[in-house]
Amino acid sequence: MLEYDKEVDYGDFETEEYNLIGLYLSEEEAQKAKKRVALEMNIDEELLCVSSTEIGKLQWEGGFVSSDDIYHDFVTLTACFNEWLGIDKNAEESWEDDKYYNALCEVEEVAYRIKDIRELAEYIRQVWIRRFGDKDRNLEDYMQIAGNIISTINE
Repeated sequence: MLEYDKEVDYGDFETEEYNLIGLYLSEEEAQKAKKRVALEMNIDEELLCVSSTEIGKLQWEGGFVSSDDIYHDFVTLTACFNEWLGIDKNAEESWEDDKYYNALCEVEEVAYRIKDIRELAEYIRQVWIRRFGDKDRNLEDYMQIAGNIISTINE
């Protein structure tokens, strides 16, 4: 899937602009479309997200959740990453960094679905390399954060 997601601050309230741009048969096709859409529509690539989902499978297994639950889980995810990266900020201060926030959003999208530590570690590694060019960390580093996320968020 290729999605557009942008938070808009109007001063006295914030809202979110969201559009499902397209469904693709492979991540490769979606990544190509992302580059084309960003270029043709003059959209910042950071606002475009490629994600995947299994077709023919129920995607709403958890049922209804409250916005408080979602917020709490995202704060927890941010705390896991802040600890891992040695960032001494609270969640909301951390979210001021758009690049970091978008990376967290990308990980959060799959953190509930992926139960295998190695699979989540590989996913996080791909996100970090793509978004930050961080090739210095080894798989063990990513296994550490993935294990922490799985044990903390899936309690």
